[in-house]
Amino acid sequence: MINFQLDLFAARAAFASVGRCRIDDFLEPQLAERLYIELTEGTHFDVAYACSPSPKLVSASAWQSMTAPTRKALTAQLNARASEGQGFLYCTYLAKNRVSASSRDDDLMDSIFSFWGGDVMQKLVADITSLNVKGAESQFTRFTAGQYLTRHRDALEGNKRRLAFVLSLSRGWHPDWGGLLHFYKEDGDIEETWTPRFNTLQIFDIRQIHGVSLVAPCAPRARYSLTGWFTA
Repeated sequence: MINFQLDLFAARAAFASVGRCRIDDFLEPQLAERLYIELTEGTHFDVAYACSPSPKLVSASAWQSMTAPTRKALTAQLNARASEGQGFLYCTYLAKNRVSASSRDDDLMDSIFSFWGGDVMQKLVADITSLNVKGAESQFTRFTAGQYLTRHRDALEGNKRRLAFVLSLSRGWHPDWGGLLHFYKEDGDIEETWTPRFNTLQIFDIRQIHGVSLVAPCAPRARYSLTGWFTA
């Protein structure tokens, strides 16, 4: 599943220095291509969004069938929260607790989720970061025009998250399309930005402030990833 020709020296050095790293050509090329086709052609996603009083996960059909007044009110609420640096809106295929999300190849998707929480990934993560993990929480995500994830930390009191990860599965992504992974300083200045690169694994400390910028209306296709957390 993994491309075992990977050179992890640079990833180890980067993580030791700044608490984040990228590894290009992470999956075997045939598997990365197979996943890309499944995500773009064979997967139906649920919709996740942050609204008051708690985040929601709804089916794509429920999202699309909202009445005009309901959608207008929800959009106003989402925009108000986003203007204050809170909230998110994106499409998801969760490892568990899906509403109606489905895949043409469930076995493929489940095998990825299982592998990500398994022994091989645990050993690889420990090799890169010197941190021991025991599993993973995973989801496939799709960001289309107008969708975003405002800046935040993934460290939450009481959970088992140790490291965040993003496996980018977006092909030929242009930075002007938005959907960029930003890392922020405490004062809000951007410290570093990563443009999606196909089949690139990104790992970072959950205490780092980060977010995904709004996908622009000019983006001709969606931004796809496998995302989540390695857990204690």
